[in-house]
This record gives sequence, structure tokens and C-alpha cells, in this order.
Amino acid sequence: MLVPILAAGPLAVMLLRANDAQAAAPPVLRVLLVRSATTAEHFAAVPGAQPGAYDATVDDWERRLRGLGHDVARLDDAALAAGVPPVAATPPRPVLVLPSAAALDDAAVAGLTGAVARGAGLVASWQLGVHGARGAWRGWGPLATLVGAGPIAQADLPETSALRWVTVHGGAAVTAGLPAGARLQVQPFDPPLPLASPAAVADFTRWELLPFGTYDRPIQPTAVAQARHQQGRVVWLNFEPRALVPGEQGSGWLERLVGNAVGWTAGVPLADVEPWPGGARIAAMVGLDTEQDFAVGATVADRFATAGVPLTAFAVSSLAAREPEVVRSLARAGEVGSHTDDHKPLAGRVASEQLAQLAGSRAVLSVLAGRPIVGLRPPEEQVDAATFEALAAAGYDYVAGTADKDRAVPDVHVVGERSLVVLPRIPLDDYEFTVRAPAADPAVVATAMWRDLAQLRRLGGLWLFDFHTQYANAPVLAAGLETVLALRGDADAWRATGREIAAWWRARAGATATATASGAAGAPGGTVEVRIAAGAAPLERLAVRVHLPPGTRPVVLGGDAAGVALVSLDADTVRLEVAALAAGERRVLALAAAAPGARRYLTAPACAAW
Repeated sequence: MLVPILAAGPLAVMLLRANDAQAAAPPVLRVLLVRSATTAEHFAAVPGAQPGAYDATVDDWERRLRGLGHDVARLDDAALAAGVPPVAATPPRPVLVLPSAAALDDAAVAGLTGAVARGAGLVASWQLGVHGARGAWRGWGPLATLVGAGPIAQADLPETSALRWVTVHGGAAVTAGLPAGARLQVQPFDPPLPLASPAAVADFTRWELLPFGTYDRPIQPTAVAQARHQQGRVVWLNFEPRALVPGEQGSGWLERLVGNAVGWTAGVPLADVEPWPGGARIAAMVGLDTEQDFAVGATVADRFATAGVPLTAFAVSSLAAREPEVVRSLARAGEVGSHTDDHKPLAGRVASEQLAQLAGSRAVLSVLAGRPIVGLRPPEEQVDAATFEALAAAGYDYVAGTADKDRAVPDVHVVGERSLVVLPRIPLDDYEFTVRAPAADPAVVATAMWRDLAQLRRLGGLWLFDFHTQYANAPVLAAGLETVLALRGDADAWRATGREIAAWWRARAGATATATASGAAGAPGGTVEVRIAAGAAPLERLAVRVHLPPGTRPVVLGGDAAGVALVSLDADTVRLEVAALAAGERRVLALAAAAPGARRYLTAPACAAW
């Protein structure tokens, strides 16, 4: 249940409704862009290096930073070695940006680390200080000091030419406003450094958002790290932004990533609506393609119902019509959706044929299940534009699993005046282990499933494991299905049907959250105002994560905290848990540094049952 926060002394709890509140414009930040002469000389001496590539990289950063509206000045090695800039006691603080500064002399490295230690922000990319001024190898020391990066064994790394994607973790300041698991493709000619950091907030992954390596030894080179170094904040990108593949769907995501990096390191507050109800780390959905061996579905349904794990069964309606009692068992275990009527791929079929398939299947299954069918699992995950039009016309609300995977959370696809929620399927399914690459050892399958579950937890996305009636009793899957059933005891997982996840996501997609500093946040009298707004649908159990300026120890000001809980996640991050928002409702919450001796906020375990 929600626990309201009560502050002692002059700081009480206050919740303001502000339908007419206007968020302040993003602050103009002081950015010091370092163009290193020693780095330019180093790259000019590298055999085969492209002339002017380093300066083109620095120029690209300046265009990006100015495009974000910031005040950009250039520094050289001498200025960096002198220990600039002076750092104000309160945010926003100056931010040093070092693009591909591969070769720095010792004085420049000392000046850089000293400035960050005193509170300056740092955004760096790729080879930060791995060479000395004359090109001699220094090693990973600067990156180890600033973000804790350490080497990955060369034998474990993917091939240099392998395609890779920057895949972001949800919940970090640098990834605020991005879908959990959003992926950005890197040009294959720009291999990353073979490093991993415990401060990683994005990894390099395969196309399907899964890690490189083996099931029992996943390899996760760090793509982005977000860390604190004494009084300062650091973001390191293990790539150059201009090395990303142009024109991808997520091209705007890169600008958000860079903007967040500069803002967070400067101490600007950031807010983000968390993906799942109550701040759950992942959503967990189990799908059953009920097709061949249709009657096995009843046994599976009983097993899941007994375990208390909801099951979403996608039935082939031409088979379901012959075994109505099986469909009723599936409905009692959670939800019944459609797997079409004839179990043939939809993509490429004429629009009228697709509509007939989907409308007919929905009509049959709705009668058998006793409630309207709203979800589709497309055979072979093959859909096209006509499929979405047919789904909307036939009255569906969501589709589970398509061939494209550019994020680990659902997406809303607008079709005319309707919208469809697309649920991504990231984990490997039983077809992988029984047909495509048959496994002989059940322990291998269980390990693979735990790997995928851990990856979705790392990303903060949807873990949608799908299996099939014809393989459900395969001995090799036994240990893996026990892994699935163990979700009933997972406190970080929201266990739900496809219908529930789609309904939540449609409402959540309209919610927004922003944070702005008023006065010197973190200092007496300064506040962080968080504006939360619902969209066209009401919401329950909404969670908003707020990344605060350095040194802020917040409580909610005022006297009315009904339905809101404040949970401390770490030194600079809190979660606002809002029991309910009406459609179109807006709220403003003010967070400020607590007075000495004031009661502050709950810790995360205190609200674990919420």
C-alpha cells in the first residue's frame, strides 16, 4: 500500500494541482569543448588515418551542442592542464566535452580529473586518454578512474566486423525519455573499445537486443557509462555519435541521449515516466501458441493456473472450434488471443484476405472464450501495413511479437482513428531449442532462459516468453518451464496477460513528466518542480523517476500528500509513486533539500509491496 510522507519542522508535504502550469525552458548550459592538439597530432601519425577526421568529429560535437541551445566555448590542451573551469557550489555546473581525445599528456589528464573531482561535468567519447602526448600507450587508466571501465578478454569479444547496436537501459538519467531497450546501430567500421563498466547504462548487443557470448557467459561491452567521480559526474560514450547509421528510426533518440548526458553532468534535474506499474523493473508475459496438439493446451493451462502465473494463449481458431472445452480452460488460466484461423503468415496476403482471417478468428474465439478477443500473435511474426489496418478494422487492441525489434517495451502504432499496441518478443522461444538448434541438455535451455530474463531485467523491458503446444511436453524444456513458473515469486516483475499489458501501455503512453530547478536546487530555498500529466486515459500506480541535482536531499513540501509516496532509490534519484491520475489531470510536486533533522523519505524496500 502507499505510505504518505510527513516532513518534520518547517518542511511539510504539499501536492499542487496546476492545470495551467508551464514548464520552464531548458537551461542554457556552459559547455567547454576540448580540441586537443596532441590528439590531432597522434591521429595524423596513425598509418591509414583519414586526414581531418578528428577535427570533423570535434566540429560534429559543436554542431550538436549548439543545436541543443548551449553556450559552447573551445579549450585546448594547455587550458585543460591548467585545471579549468572554476566550479560553482550549486548547479548548473560547467561541462567539459572531450570527443575522441585519445592522446593527452599527463598534465591534461590531471587537469581533467581534478576538474571533475571538484564538481565539473564531463562527457567523453571513445578513446579518452589511452595514449600519451606522443602516442605512447597509456592504457585504460583514465577510463578506469572516471567510470570504472575494465578490459574484456579479447577472445570473448565479437568479431570486429560484427554488426552491433547501442542498446540502452531504462531508468538511468542519461536514458530518460528513451524507450527501455531502444537500439541504435553503429557502423561496423567503428569498433568499440573492449571495455565493460559497472556504471553501464547502455550495452552493445546483437540485433535482437540479446548479448553477445554464450548462454552461460554473456558478453556485454559497455556502450554508455554514467558515473560519479568525487564531486563531479561523468558520461562516457564508447562510440562517436556521427558513427551511428544515419536515418534509423531512432535517430532522434541519439539527440536525447546526448542532451541528457550534458544535462545530467551539469546537474540539471531530469524526470521520466517509468515503464511499468508501481515501478516494477520488468513486465513478464507468458504466451502459448495453441496450434498442433491443441488438446495439450488444457494441461498447460491447468499447470499455470495452479502456479498463479497468468497465461496468454494464442489459439488457431479452426482448431479451437473442434475443442471448445480446451479454450475454456485457457480462458480460466488468463487470456485467449488469436493465432489466426489457418496458421499461415499474414504478410503479403491481400488486405481483404487478412481482414477475413482476423475478423473470423476473433468472432469464433470470442464466443468460445466468453469475452471479446483483443490480441493477436501473428504466425512467424510476419506482418505488413495491411495487417495493422485489418487488425484495427477487426477490433483488435494489440499484436504480440513482430519481426522488428527496435526497443524492449511496447510501442503504440496509430491506424486511422484507432491505435494498436505492439508487444516486442525479445527472448528465445522453445522453437529455438527444439527445432532450429536442438538442445540435448535441459540445463542448457534453463540457462538460456535465465540469460534472457536477466537481459530484460537489465534493460527494464518486457520479457515475453512464447512456447507451443506441440513442444510443451518436450523433456528438454522441463527445467526451463520451471524457470517460467518461478516468476510467481519475483518481486521485481509485473506478471500480466497481453490484454493487461496493452491496456496499461496505451494509458501510460499519454503520460508525461518533466523536472525543472527553481533557485539553486540542493541549496536552502531551492526546489525541483516535477510536473506530471496524464493523457486521455486514467492511470493507476504510475511511477515517475526523478534524477536530482547533486546534493539534493528531497522531501515533498506542503501538507497534502494523499495518494503519493516518495521513495529513495540512491543518493541522487527518487521515485514518485502516484496512486491514481484522472484522464487529463496535471500535478506539480515540489522537492527541496531537507532541513537538518527532518524526516526525509522512504527507502525502496519499504514500498516493495506497493
